[in-house]
Amino acid sequence: MSFFHNFVYPRDRVKALFLVLLVAVVYVPFLNNPLVFDDIPFFDAVIDHYANTLFRLDLRWFPYTTFGVTWVFFGEDPPVFRIQNLLLHGMNVLLLLLVLRMWIKLFITDASKENIVNWGAWLGALVFACHPLAVYGVGYLIQRSILMATMFTLVMQLAYIRGLLEGEKRYMALAVMAYFLALFSKEHSLMAPAILLPLTLAIQAQNKLSLRALLVTWLGFALVGLFVVLRIKGIFGVPYEMDAAALFGEQALLQGTSSLHLLSVLTQAGLFFKYCLLMLVPNPAWMSLDMRESFILTWQEWTSWVGLVAFVAYGAFALVFFAARWPCRFIGVGFVVSVVLLHSRIFKYTYSGNFCAVP
Repeated sequence: MSFFHNFVYPRDRVKALFLVLLVAVVYVPFLNNPLVFDDIPFFDAVIDHYANTLFRLDLRWFPYTTFGVTWVFFGEDPPVFRIQNLLLHGMNVLLLLLVLRMWIKLFITDASKENIVNWGAWLGALVFACHPLAVYGVGYLIQRSILMATMFTLVMQLAYIRGLLEGEKRYMALAVMAYFLALFSKEHSLMAPAILLPLTLAIQAQNKLSLRALLVTWLGFALVGLFVVLRIKGIFGVPYEMDAAALFGEQALLQGTSSLHLLSVLTQAGLFFKYCLLMLVPNPAWMSLDMRESFILTWQEWTSWVGLVAFVAYGAFALVFFAARWPCRFIGVGFVVSVVLLHSRIFKYTYSGNFCAVP
């Protein structure tokens, strides 16, 4: 029996087709929209570089090379590139449907609750398909990096979970390779394997993989992550916007301050809750491609620490849920994942807030 047979339900083709059609309805009317923001300088001055250099270990080389190859064969008409982004988003919706089914089913052993696996996962994929935040990855062409990083991260999860449940080493190797491709699609994927750690602990009774194979897999994740961190030194732990320090200096915001990274951590910890709010209440009027957020200017006032204290409390709350039984444990895994994914944003300091960089 096929592994994926366990995650197939009646009328799945109809449900999958509905999701794909929904994506088309949302995005097809806007295929002729003009280029926006960073898309313009990229297509004016950068795209030909990726057309002539098919492989090199540059940041985001994989998605940008797809732009270059497309440019060579189809020119620079935006609709062609938008269709590609649309197809990637549709693929991610279907992959997410499968991943959510796997995650939920791992925590449900009662056959009478199969509808939760079936419709709960479908509802999650439905929300993702048409969520306003997804527009910033699909409509903003240069953020194909996010679409491809998401795709490879989902493949990584599928391969890893299958490797655990079947004890097959080849799927763990596939998971490591998918992580490599996710990182070279968008370096913010650095913490993606950490999502799998609480899951591994939560389903250890179902794990058929040997301890040695599991350790080798995590060593592979670590080596790939270390390689990319060394390759992209200058992104994590330093300004994400390379002109941020100069901007601070020009505006005399932080004269005499040597704690920019700490201040960025305090700022990002507070913004975490704004990200959560916008995911739950996706009001387009509160969003922007290039949001200018208030940057905390001093760590010596108690109000500057409210966001970080709340973030730590949120993490503790997540661990409490994770230690409980179903359904609290499943909810706790979700909370832990959201905490983990923020860390790639905390490792750098940022002056502006771009929703395409939201973990």
